[in-house]
Amino acid sequence: MRDSQAGSNDFIEKLKGITDNYQNEAVDLFLQLHGEPGQLQFYDQRVLTGEFAERISNALHNNCLRMLYNTSCYGDSHSEDFLRAGFRVAVGSLKINASAATEYPIFCRLWGSTGIFRKNNITVKDLLARADLAGPRWIADRLAGRYFKAVDSSKIIRGNASLTISG
Repeated sequence: MRDSQAGSNDFIEKLKGITDNYQNEAVDLFLQLHGEPGQLQFYDQRVLTGEFAERISNALHNNCLRMLYNTSCYGDSHSEDFLRAGFRVAVGSLKINASAATEYPIFCRLWGSTGIFRKNNITVKDLLARADLAGPRWIADRLAGRYFKAVDSSKIIRGNASLTISG
């Protein structure tokens, strides 16, 4: 979903449709929105993550939510709400997230990869250790710090950090 299709209600309906399909055993969500502490900015409106998580929880009949990877700024401030909504693990940045361009592609490639990159038993914690590298994060944070005061792209894991894609 993107642009005008990325409204908060559209998001809930799309997620409901995916989770209502009982063939889907697990749903991993890679969330790419603007964020502030305890808030997300969808195309149509800003939502409080506590209220949004409650809407998700109320809308779903089949809770197959597994992992949330949140590239939004202040993603860690959203994590507990998404865990209450049913996700088993949530990853988000401490403050303004400036390093998504370096760690996000690595995380995605290793989480759902096939072929030589396939790592069935890699945990979210181990995967994040490979993706959220201190050097590139430090550079991105320093550059972003020229324009923003509250930059800290460090990723925090909440919930089951030993979760793997295979279970």
